[in-house]
Amino acid sequence: MPAVKPFAECIARPTDDGKRYPLTSHLSGAAKTGLTWLEKEDKASQTLFQMAVLCHDAFKAQPEWQSYINRKTPGGEGPVHAPPGAYLFSYIGYHYLKQEKQWGRLCREWIRWIRDIADHHGTLKNLDILEEGRWIKRFKEETLDFSGLEKFFHHQIPTLKNIPINVSQLDIWRKKVRNHVEEVLENMDIGRSDWSSLQAMRELQHWRQKTMALIAGDRLEIQPVNSHWLGEKEHQRHVKEMESFCQKASHHPLAALRQKATESIMEQLEASQEQSMFTLEMPTGYGKTLTALRMASWLGENQGYKKIVYVAPYLSILEQTAKVIQDAMKADVLEHHSLAIMDETSQEESGSVNGTYRNQRLATETWAHSIVCTTFQQFFRGMLPRKAQDVLRRAFLQDTVIIIDEPQIFNTDLWNVFLISLEAVSSMINGKIIFLSATMPAFHYGLTQEPKKLSFKTKEQPDRFTLRILRNPMREEELVEHCLEGNQKTQCLIVNTIRDAYYLYEILQEKNQEKNEEESSELYLVHGLMTPLHKKMIIEKIRKRLKAKSVSRMIVVSTQVLEAGVDVSFQRVIRAKTIMPSIVQAAGRVNRHNEMGKDKQGSLEVVTLLRNGEKDTSTAIYPRSLLRITDALLEEKDGWRESEVDNLIKSYYDEMFRENTYEQSLQYIRDAVEGRWEKLGSLEVFSQHYHTLSIFVPWDPEEEDRQYLPPAFIQLQQRFGINSAEEVYAHYSDWNFIKKKSYEDRKAFMVLFHYYVISVSMKDALKHVPREDFLQGKTPMLFSEDSYHPHTGLTSHFEEDHNKFL
Repeated sequence: MPAVKPFAECIARPTDDGKRYPLTSHLSGAAKTGLTWLEKEDKASQTLFQMAVLCHDAFKAQPEWQSYINRKTPGGEGPVHAPPGAYLFSYIGYHYLKQEKQWGRLCREWIRWIRDIADHHGTLKNLDILEEGRWIKRFKEETLDFSGLEKFFHHQIPTLKNIPINVSQLDIWRKKVRNHVEEVLENMDIGRSDWSSLQAMRELQHWRQKTMALIAGDRLEIQPVNSHWLGEKEHQRHVKEMESFCQKASHHPLAALRQKATESIMEQLEASQEQSMFTLEMPTGYGKTLTALRMASWLGENQGYKKIVYVAPYLSILEQTAKVIQDAMKADVLEHHSLAIMDETSQEESGSVNGTYRNQRLATETWAHSIVCTTFQQFFRGMLPRKAQDVLRRAFLQDTVIIIDEPQIFNTDLWNVFLISLEAVSSMINGKIIFLSATMPAFHYGLTQEPKKLSFKTKEQPDRFTLRILRNPMREEELVEHCLEGNQKTQCLIVNTIRDAYYLYEILQEKNQEKNEEESSELYLVHGLMTPLHKKMIIEKIRKRLKAKSVSRMIVVSTQVLEAGVDVSFQRVIRAKTIMPSIVQAAGRVNRHNEMGKDKQGSLEVVTLLRNGEKDTSTAIYPRSLLRITDALLEEKDGWRESEVDNLIKSYYDEMFRENTYEQSLQYIRDAVEGRWEKLGSLEVFSQHYHTLSIFVPWDPEEEDRQYLPPAFIQLQQRFGINSAEEVYAHYSDWNFIKKKSYEDRKAFMVLFHYYVISVSMKDALKHVPREDFLQGKTPMLFSEDSYHPHTGLTSHFEEDHNKFL
């Protein structure tokens, strides 16, 4: 049996640059740090928290852990210490609450702390799993210096001095604890009594705020982060920078209207500044993002808000907005998204990363920055965490303006859960919420009070397009003929599946070859089975060609990729049958900047596309009920002006929520407050109907196309001295290359790496990469040179089965 090491001599982590980390100092410091988030809690709750912090890492004092942490070559998973820490807390916490006559009031906190301590390095699980009792079993308690531990606990929390802490008492407690767990779980059962989803969510968010205090205290005690918040003068500077930025775009066809719109919105904001939530509803192309940033700066200057968090549905929109902030506000931005995240918890725990690296990583994980751009997924995980470490995102959200862009893209089934969570969190952090979209969904089923609507309309507002409904369904060849018969110079076909886009593009290519050079069209294809680098380059090429006066005729075939967050404008867009919000988003790509002039309008046409003249593929992507509602509204007449579209989208959402209030998802809130957290913590902001796998595609552009490379990509290439995709993959496969990099460099490298990564359905992925390559735990590389085409992307497998939907 290993020798018992005095508790006071144990360390929490390896020595780092000569700095020693005594376990006792870490535990007491973590408790002190964590309490800064819980200053409003009563004394008993604060003491319970302090106890939880002392217990969570107490079993690092076991000899096996001390040997592991002192190894010359740190790394890998350490011995188990969280479950026995949870058991230790259950004993001390119970006897403390009984001693203070607080058991009835705080027994829920007691059981939740047990679960959080057990889970503090992993997934947050259900409370009823505690009944299984695996955390109750003995964990070599005899190897721990309980005499030293007891002395330390009694010194830190003097009210525990009458509670003995030793192996004998823990053995006795082992026979009793299960009954107390069952008692509390029964007490948490709501049963048939009335309950409020918002009140329940507030209780849950209060719980997760305490979880955050535990995790943040643990992490920040070891490595404090450097943070900076926005003050009044910085907000004023940002406003001036944005005014200057807009002035430089005064030549824009909509510049005068944009200025009027912004002024109108700001006047409305000042008149309703006490509201906590707003909707900013402006037509596409009128500068919603910049206006929202102006609102955030005004709220900061006049009401003391010190931070801005921008939340986007897609990475492409996030990156675009981050650049707008950098250019228009002259401000630094922290971008936080899944592509730049590396799971290195075990390396950090074992001390295999240095202090500077930890600081940079922790600053990102805690959003310790005054302006943050993140995705729906990362923001949602911060509010309803799946893993304990996810809660770090809420550590520095006090006094924040949160801008949520394109909320209609959110998974409809979970919309109400999202709103209830948002209301509970925003009241806790003194937050202001700005919803940003031209197509705003209903709020009254999720929020107790409607957000204040800020909108802009004027008689001067031009009708930039007309919406037409083509009543006769078309097969691929008919749709291509219809497109070619049009006299518009720039057209875009937006369809529902990649397969449909590919086949339409191939037919257009055949038609092009039959024509002479003067009659042919520039053809482009954009879809999700192209690498992010490839997509960005094609979109940039399209954007530049659209601006070029010399362009003869252009036809772009795309999936929904072009519908949101892409600043392109066509004279005509043909949209395959879809739901109303997608139609409105597609409308935003028609004569977007009113570049066709006052007397001309662009055209948006909606048609049912039948694959092989038989299958309407819209049903593979969108719910039939929402397609039916859209069809019914569009049946009313054959065409609409832009000014009439607002009423269409309003009618759509009214009917959608009349048929289905989507309140069944509120059951997840009830389950969680009764102790079954996992369902709520596992919800996804986007519905996924099939499993996907990631593949690295070693595609490099031709020399003549390098002019379309994204500037950010070029900077990353230069940063690492890398010039080809295969070099990127070679470095990715070399751990020696990765481990020598700082956190910022690792993060940047993973961003570069993901320029070449695409997500493919599992079945199709296995057609391109052997199954064994996926089992190695890394993203495999596509080796077949014929599988990826420089114009159509990863589409070779489409030839095998023309009738597949996806």
